[in-house]
Amino acid sequence: MCGFLVSCNYRNNLKKSDFIQISNKGGWRGPDFFGYYEAQDGAVKISHHRLSILDLTGESNQPLLSDCGRYVLVYNGEIYNYRQLEVDLNLNVKSASDSLFLLHAYQIYGPKILEFLDGMFAFVVYDTVENSFFAARDHLGIKPLFYNVSAKGLYFGSEARLVADLCGAALDPESLLEWESVRRPSPGYSYFSGVNEVLPGHYFDSKHGTLRQYWRLEPEACGAFDQDYFQTLLADSVRRHCMADVPVVSMLSGGIDSAIITKLSGVSEAYTVGLKDNNEFCSAHATANEISCELTAVEVKDDDLIDSWRVLTRLRGEPLSVPNEGLIYHLCKNLSLNEKVILTGEGADELGFGYDRIFTWALENAFNPDQFFHRYSYGPLNKSSRLPRFWSFVDNLRMGKTNIEFLEDFFIQFHLPGLLRRMDFASMAASKEARVPFVSVKLFKYLYRRASEIKILNSQSKVPIRKVASALELNECLSRPKIGFSASIFNHRSRAEEYAFFQSVVRKEL
Repeated sequence: MCGFLVSCNYRNNLKKSDFIQISNKGGWRGPDFFGYYEAQDGAVKISHHRLSILDLTGESNQPLLSDCGRYVLVYNGEIYNYRQLEVDLNLNVKSASDSLFLLHAYQIYGPKILEFLDGMFAFVVYDTVENSFFAARDHLGIKPLFYNVSAKGLYFGSEARLVADLCGAALDPESLLEWESVRRPSPGYSYFSGVNEVLPGHYFDSKHGTLRQYWRLEPEACGAFDQDYFQTLLADSVRRHCMADVPVVSMLSGGIDSAIITKLSGVSEAYTVGLKDNNEFCSAHATANEISCELTAVEVKDDDLIDSWRVLTRLRGEPLSVPNEGLIYHLCKNLSLNEKVILTGEGADELGFGYDRIFTWALENAFNPDQFFHRYSYGPLNKSSRLPRFWSFVDNLRMGKTNIEFLEDFFIQFHLPGLLRRMDFASMAASKEARVPFVSVKLFKYLYRRASEIKILNSQSKVPIRKVASALELNECLSRPKIGFSASIFNHRSRAEEYAFFQSVVRKEL
């Protein structure tokens, strides 16, 4: 897990000191090593902040330069199948890390390497011969990647705020309106005017100047659903996500998702977090005892949670998505220095229709914009008309689909990347890497467009995941009703009122 910043300034009027100063604003993404590279008499500047997880030596420090001297790589993420790919692709090399593998593989296969990667990644390759850039983001949008193309130059970065600082972009009013109601900007946009996100499953090649899609989620022609095979896929994903040269721990709540991850991973240490009067400590301890895992409970005071919203907003330079980002940050801050990797349960709800209220509505009703907005938004219905970009995305996504098909795609393409952005930032703000084993291409392909009763039946959601928990004899979490990851500090207030208070704190810091 790392952070990078890339500048190709056409006028060559960006000082090295200014570039490094901007880059260092994101130094929390990788405090273990800072690397810098420049070319074209300084017109091209590339920096990288490293969090060392695979290969703790300096051999994997970035930016990385290929043996032939042509390619320069900066990369953030983990490629879980890189060892197998070295064999399958006949690379005739045993890399000390996935970073070294990726550079070598790109040198041989170019963009085609994207077809083979299994993991979470965002990377940029600079071609020194053609003076061109290739930037790609993982299939489901686990790792962030932003860019700006203008008359000033071409810029890429792990944080939108840093790209905005390079190109002089201001906060985007339409994105802020979307944040008020749906917690994030529409796909493809950021909170800064002219700073765009590379969409999941897409790459940007400066030789063409546009985004291109290299992968889309499609139903897998694999016959009847096989619960045992699903459990095998999940167990294999968890095993892959434990790849590290540092200790791996897990985030454990009282729910089934984190219990499954903790059990399958075999980690010896887990962490849970909550407020004094709003937590799942008893449930998490019961599950930890059942698994025979040590559990640390991190209790956060109400005032400390509110203060963390302020700290994180200043750090990020843009709005936080939801209040519990502060809890994730506090949990990760309590990990020991060498515990750099934490497993989390993000993606299970999108995989198995876990948002009961809205998915049950979609199964029983035709699409109605007001009903959909009421169930998804935290804001009042009268704000709906102020979101033309959001509704354009929804209308395009709905085309030719049933209500449940639309909702499945909406939660994968809109909600999940926002959730993953929350987890990436809140953990990285504490210089920790969060990994999400449920967000696996194989798992999503296997469940995508399956009959709805496979996932949600008799008001019970995530049926395949619940069956995994049952097979693993995780009886404690199965005996409890689902509880969302709450950061509520006012028990008498509605969700909308809680969110409005949270937003008021964040807005003052922007």
